[in-house]
Amino acid sequence: MNENFADVEFPSSPDGPVKVYLRKKTIMTEQGFGAMPSTYPVTICPARYQGTYEGAPWLCFPVHAELLAKGQWRDWQGSDIECAEWWAEAQREGWPVGLGGSPDQAYQNLIERTAEKAGINLEEWSAEPTWDPDELRRRDGDPG
Repeated sequence: MNENFADVEFPSSPDGPVKVYLRKKTIMTEQGFGAMPSTYPVTICPARYQGTYEGAPWLCFPVHAELLAKGQWRDWQGSDIECAEWWAEAQREGWPVGLGGSPDQAYQNLIERTAEKAGINLEEWSAEPTWDPDELRRRDGDPG
């Protein structure tokens, strides 16, 4: 892991170990440039059973959408029995799936779980500006 990226391996997922890639994304704020955590790939979708088995109405998976229809990932939206069993195992094994009351909350939950596993303090990682606008002007010159 460097100061801007973390490749975090979760030892257990429906298909075995899976890496979740966490990175700092540069953003504009009122104070100038800043940073916020981001992860890719993700698939965000509503829970089939509105959170009854899943734990929340929105889900964020750390895989491309096509993988959710294959192999062991498929049962996240199976029949009542398949779904209940899948989500019980997901919770027991600590599979990397974000849960939330909205798509944004599910995405944030996946980021928080990944950061916690990597030992990253998201408040420190996000709050510190990536660049100071005056420092950029000194370094690159004033574009105006």
